Amino acid sequence: MPKELSKAKKLKESIENALAELTERGEQTKDGLRVNRVDPESVLVKSPQGTHCGYNMQSVVDDKNGLIVHADVVSESNDLKQLAVQIQGAETDLGRKCKVGCADAGYWDTSEIAKVESPDRKMVVPSPAQASGKEIGPFDKSRFSYDADSDCYVCPQGHELTFLRFKEKKRQREYRIDKQGHCRSCPHYGVCTKAKRGRTITRHELEKVAQEVSGRFEEPEIREIYDRRKARIEHPFGFIKKILGFGQFQLRGRDGAAAEASIVATCFNVRRMITLLGGVTGFKAAMQTV
Repeated sequence: MPKELSKAKKLKESIENALAELTERGEQTKDGLRVNRVDPESVLVKSPQGTHCGYNMQSVVDDKNGLIVHADVVSESNDLKQLAVQIQGAETDLGRKCKVGCADAGYWDTSEIAKVESPDRKMVVPSPAQASGKEIGPFDKSRFSYDADSDCYVCPQGHELTFLRFKEKKRQREYRIDKQGHCRSCPHYGVCTKAKRGRTITRHELEKVAQEVSGRFEEPEIREIYDRRKARIEHPFGFIKKILGFGQFQLRGRDGAAAEASIVATCFNVRRMITLLGGVTGFKAAMQTV
């Protein structure tokens, strides 16, 4: 009985501590409050094994040799906010500017793209619509033309959508059909929009940058660059997981996970350099000249 009471007391204390911690620093999610007592810096990530706590490993690979030039670990469950910081991190590590940066649609964020897009640095990132390969509908936003001089959109039927308001939180300008009757009398009403006040369209304040990048993606030369991306960036991850057997981080805390990521990236680079330099003999000879 004393042993059972002692266990029950410890369990009760543990639950009370967890509840106190949940109230103090619990993270609000769609399912309610959540707190991670094992590794507070980690986040929930999805994998073939299910949803679990972990970190998001980021890597930047050069196109010429396929070497990892920058490795990082972030406490983010997706890649949306990683494009700029990872490219800038690679530039710092290499000591030179990136000329062309390439990423998949998971990195498509207009604000992030704008941070690194410039006349000297081109971004190759498909929009989610381009990545899906689905045919654009007849009344998609892209079917509406924007008149910069008048600051308005023109619908496929030739009617104007004028500026209505600015959504500060989302950094978007909202446009609405200038006369409600245009939409309600249109033969496409109910397909283009069902709103009684007519069709509305939002335009991000950095929309011009997004249009330039998405338009560039349709160029054959740019598509060739993007097609190489998968072979370049997936090769290191495949090698690290399958050959090195590194399927998960062993240490808790972002610093520990970052150290592990750095080690496995270095291991991959050494193996890659052996291949590039013609085997172990060529690698040893190259290292002796450094």
